[in-house]
Amino acid sequence: LPGARWHMVGGLQKNKVNLAVDLFEVIHSLDNLSLIKRLDARCAERRRNLTGLIQVSLGGEKTKRGMGPDGVLEMLDEIAK
Repeated sequence: LPGARWHMVGGLQKNKVNLAVDLFEVIHSLDNLSLIKRLDARCAERRRNLTGLIQVSLGGEKTKRGMGPDGVLEMLDEIAK
């Protein structure tokens, strides 16, 4: 589909980072710093920019993915470093 922008929605396994960087323009559901660091390293290798969306769990349900709201600012500070 010419001109399509592909988004990945759902959990991303660390072993699929290389493939995801090559296929998608936006990664949804980022919920931990180690995954973000892997994506950043692969993007640097490929000279590629990628948009990422942080998944926040507001309900605190253990069966749902995402980081707690109180961890978001801390993670953003780490990313900025």
